Amino acid sequence: MMLEAGNKLLLFDCGWGAPLNILHAGFDIQKIDHILISHPHADHMGSLINILQSIFVSGIFYPKTKRVKSLYLHGYFGFKKDLETLIKIMSPELKIVELPFKIKAFEYQENQRTIDNLKISGQEVKHFSDEFHSIAFRVEYLKK
Repeated sequence: MMLEAGNKLLLFDCGWGAPLNILHAGFDIQKIDHILISHPHADHMGSLINILQSIFVSGIFYPKTKRVKSLYLHGYFGFKKDLETLIKIMSPELKIVELPFKIKAFEYQENQRTIDNLKISGQEVKHFSDEFHSIAFRVEYLKK
C-alpha cells in the first residue's frame, strides 16, 4: 500500500513484486520517503533489498535521478538486525560504498516519533507466533 501524505510518499510493506507494482501504479521508487515494515515475513519485506538496491543503482546509471534525501525505514522490534543481515547477504555493496543518501532505520514496540510533518506510532501486535515481533502502524499528518 502506498500513501501520499502532503508531499511525502509512504510504502507500507514491500513483499513479492512490490517494485514492479510501484512502477505500474505510476510511482517513482526514488521518491519514496518512508517504508514501513510490519513483520519479518517475505510477503511483507521480501522486496525491501530490491528496492534499496534499485534506488542506489538507478542513481548510478541515471545520475539525474540520483537520490540524495534520506530514506526512513520503520519496522518491528528486531528490524535493524534483520535489515543488516539482509544487506550483508543480498546487497553487501550497500555497506561497502558510500551511499549518496542516508538510510535511517527505526524500531517500534509502543512508541512514536515525528519526522517532518508525520507522526508515526507503533503498537506491537501478535501475529502468528511468539517467535518474532509484529507492529501495527498509525500515521498522522500534522499540518504546518
